[in-house]
Amino acid sequence: MSSDTKSRVPLRLDTLSAYIEQKLEREGAVLDLLVNGEIKGQSSPEIWAALHAAALRDNRLKELGAAYDKLAKDKKIKTLTPASQAEILTQAGTFFADISPEPARAVDMFERAVAAVPGHAQAFERLERLLIDRQDLAKLADLYASAATTRGDKTQQLELLRRATDIATGAGDEERVIKLYQQILKIEPSDAEAQRSLDERYTKAGRFGDLAKLLEQELTATPPPPEEDALAIRSRLIRIYVSELKQIDPALTHIEEVLRVDPSIEPAFEVAEQLLANKAAAARAASALAGVYDRMGDANEAARMLAIEVEHLRGPKRIEAQKRLATLIFQKIGDIHGAFGHYEAIVTIDPGDEEYRQRYRELAAVLDKRGDALKVLARAAMSAKDPGLRARVNAELGELYLELGDAKKATAALKTVLDAGGDEGAVLRATRAMVKIAEGANDKKALAAALERLSDIESSPAEKGAAAARLAKLYEEELNDPKAAAGAYKKLVGTPLEAQGLEALEAIYRASGAEKDLAFVLERRSLLETDPDKAQALAFQSAEIKTRLGDRAAALDAWRVFIATHGPSREVHALMFPLLEQEKKWDELAQRLSREAELAPKEERAAVLARIGQIKLSSLKDERGALEVFRDALAIDPAEKLSRTSVERALAGGTQRLAAAAVLEPIARSERSAELLVRVLDTRGALATTTEERLRALAEAAAAAEKELGDTKRALDIAGRGLKSAVDGSLPEGDEPPIAEADVLEWIERVERLGASDAARRADVLMKALGDREITGGLLLALASKAGAALAESGAAAKALVVYRKALAADPSSQELLARVDELLQEQGSPAERADLFRAALDRAPDEKAKRALLHKIAGLERRQLGDLDAAIATYRRLAEDPSDHAAIEALLEAHEAKGPSAGYYEDLEWAFAQAKAADQGALRLRMAGVARALGRLSDAIDHYRTLLAEGTPIPPASLEEIEKIAEETGDVPLLYATVARRASSATEPREEARWLERLGEIAAIRRKDPAAGAGLWKRAASVVENAAAFAEEEGDDAAWARRLYERVLEVAPGDVEAAERLADLYRRAGAWEKTPAVHEVLIRSAQSEADAVRRLLAFEEAAIRASVTARYLELARHIDEEHGPLPAASAHAVQTSVARVLAADPERA
Repeated sequence: MSSDTKSRVPLRLDTLSAYIEQKLEREGAVLDLLVNGEIKGQSSPEIWAALHAAALRDNRLKELGAAYDKLAKDKKIKTLTPASQAEILTQAGTFFADISPEPARAVDMFERAVAAVPGHAQAFERLERLLIDRQDLAKLADLYASAATTRGDKTQQLELLRRATDIATGAGDEERVIKLYQQILKIEPSDAEAQRSLDERYTKAGRFGDLAKLLEQELTATPPPPEEDALAIRSRLIRIYVSELKQIDPALTHIEEVLRVDPSIEPAFEVAEQLLANKAAAARAASALAGVYDRMGDANEAARMLAIEVEHLRGPKRIEAQKRLATLIFQKIGDIHGAFGHYEAIVTIDPGDEEYRQRYRELAAVLDKRGDALKVLARAAMSAKDPGLRARVNAELGELYLELGDAKKATAALKTVLDAGGDEGAVLRATRAMVKIAEGANDKKALAAALERLSDIESSPAEKGAAAARLAKLYEEELNDPKAAAGAYKKLVGTPLEAQGLEALEAIYRASGAEKDLAFVLERRSLLETDPDKAQALAFQSAEIKTRLGDRAAALDAWRVFIATHGPSREVHALMFPLLEQEKKWDELAQRLSREAELAPKEERAAVLARIGQIKLSSLKDERGALEVFRDALAIDPAEKLSRTSVERALAGGTQRLAAAAVLEPIARSERSAELLVRVLDTRGALATTTEERLRALAEAAAAAEKELGDTKRALDIAGRGLKSAVDGSLPEGDEPPIAEADVLEWIERVERLGASDAARRADVLMKALGDREITGGLLLALASKAGAALAESGAAAKALVVYRKALAADPSSQELLARVDELLQEQGSPAERADLFRAALDRAPDEKAKRALLHKIAGLERRQLGDLDAAIATYRRLAEDPSDHAAIEALLEAHEAKGPSAGYYEDLEWAFAQAKAADQGALRLRMAGVARALGRLSDAIDHYRTLLAEGTPIPPASLEEIEKIAEETGDVPLLYATVARRASSATEPREEARWLERLGEIAAIRRKDPAAGAGLWKRAASVVENAAAFAEEEGDDAAWARRLYERVLEVAPGDVEAAERLADLYRRAGAWEKTPAVHEVLIRSAQSEADAVRRLLAFEEAAIRASVTARYLELARHIDEEHGPLPAASAHAVQTSVARVLAADPERA
């Protein structure tokens, strides 16, 4: 990793503050991150401010401004929520307003922010200030007007609109002023200033339609204007509608209202008179004027107006006007002849108006025009669609015919009413009239029929009785029909003549044997009888007859009335109880049996009570009531079988177990029945009202079950319920005092002792006591630990795990619980669950050391068992925040290595490099180079490799091979040279070293254009080869390799003496004499002294002979003489001698 600080701060949202603290760059990327933060709801005003400050600090205002412009134009911003758009644009506007002052761009940004969220306070305030500063009043007015629509407070809305109005007024923009005042009135209809201003402007501009709407709004405002003002407004509206707008209908509305209140106000009366000539408006104008004349007492003028109204109206409205006209003529003018015609017309059109039809009949009688009335009513009856109306009109027709003495037509009309019905009053009138007709005709049967009907429908008891009495007398005395007479007498019931009728009925029913009817008569007589004894005897006879007849419901009603009136008796009960049983009237039977128990002798009372209890229990489902009765029965006789069995059954189940226990407990103790006592105490332990009572009962029950019954399992179950109750009681929700901790622990110990040999049962008991409540420590924690242990012991590992988890949540610092949970998870759970366990324990770890240990476990699970390398990396990063945790850092890098190259891996390597000791940095740099290479960051990789090579950091062969490949691909000769040099220096075998030295020489000579360096490297390679061959004591291919290397040296460095000497020796040993002349020539010609020259010439002698190059040898001898001569005598002699031998050896020269 580079030592540059910035390279160690990645550009992420969580590191953005630190990034901005450095030199600012990549402004667009920074804005993208801030936008993403807004999308995620992570608004960061302080980062925006820091960004602006950084741009100013680093002279990046132009760049940040361009980034803001690009962001504002980006389509992506339109996909954001309005709130996010407004926030981002406000920040942009703030930048252009405060940091890089460009007011026009600032206004644009703030306008867009306000458009996105009209109620955005900051954007609004900043835009307002900018527009004021720029004196852009048109936009400022628009801003106020649009902002007003977004304010929820009416006062704020009005204030903004008034500001806009003031600006528009100052600018002389009348149309805008009008629209703004209209907006004000929509919000505040009673705003006087707006009304006045609009009134003036509408009037001045001749906009009478708008003026009328304005005045109409004033009338309908809340609260409405005072009456005087309202009348003035209506007066103006009348003039506007009539004179300016030529709209009669709306004008009439105001004319009507003004005339109703004050006819003197102009121009209402005048205009109304004028409108009488207007066919469309005449009716309404006449109606309004009629009211005025009526209030003035001018009935004739009022009638004239109503006549005009009638003339111009049609349908129902015409009838109503005519009714008013008829009433006015009849009541106020007194013209009954004129009124009669109107009434006749009304009845003809609307016969259903009872009042006007009745008045028409009265006027017809006064004016002796019944015949006319008959015709009108006959037509009305024929045309009436409503059956009720038709019946009423026909009844009146019948009455009119009867008044005129035409019984036949009267009968026909009345019969129509009786046959069709439709109206009770009409039928009653018709029936009464029929009685009169029958009486007049002396028709007994017709009279009986009419009286039958009349006695049925008369509403008055007296009238009903009178009709029924006449009817009974008619049947008995004149028609000789006893049965019909009985029917008539029955109609007297409920009338003042009832006693008379009952007396007659009793005689008739006794004579005919009609017992049912007789029972009714006797019952009615008992009610009317004033003598108590006689009344009781009559009532008993009636009830007894009803019982005998088998009508159980009627008989029961009779007996009830009898008992209510005369009191109970065992005789009556004996007759009544079977009926109640047959009718399943269990509640009543139980009540009356209670009275029977009071009447019965003591020795029978327990059995009666038991019967009551059985009825309450079985039939009424009243378990509580039944137990109360059984208790009373057992108090009398503890051995009463039905009561005892029923109470014990109630103890076993139902809603009254506690009440049953209260009944049986004294019996169980007195009988010394341990079994019954355990059941009673167990029940009390389950249902007692206080925890203390429950625990006391359960403790005694558990002891009795264990010691007296010898039933340990039952004792354990009871103790479990006691434990649960104790635990519940230790955490009371009401006013009950809590159970002491020592008492709860005693119950836990009791359960542990009783369940010692049965872990599964013990676990079940403990779990029931624990329930699903949240474990908060203390007793619950102890209980949970016991339950978990019991579950684990019983083999229920999964359930044990759940309980231990809850316990651990209550005491997260407990290493023992954590270990137990982890142990169970290893057996039953999954690595993911173990990881979740450790994560949950993080926040509650007792100290940092424990927390880090948990993080190591989490990371290890994520990495190895879960295979979630991303999660492991994140966890290791947390751990690596402590630079001293070398294991975490190394594990982090290993996780990255397993996942593969990524930007995150590179960043973490940079960070690790910065923290590492110098001795460890090389390996980290090597990793960084490899990751950079894999990510395509070739320049970074090359930089790292170059540094590694320069610093001498050990590099594996595979990496060197990769570096070499990169160098070849990129044509980086220096890197290639350094890499091959490292491969040569790190070679472990001579021949390998020679190969790399040879390659290095090629690079130096050919690619670096340095033949000398290349020659030196090839000589080194050749030396290594020769040494290797010498060590192996054999030459083989090594000699040829060495010769080739020296030959390459001479190709680039022909004067290299060392190479030439070695090559000459190698040629000699290989017998390659044909190649030696050139090498020796190099040696001789490069000799620096005559001695070296002579020595090298003599060394060439054998090769020259063998190669048959005599001429070349002689040429080199002359060269020595010319270059170094004159030679010393000894040297000259040696040369001559050697030349002679060469010549002697050449057959062509011999």
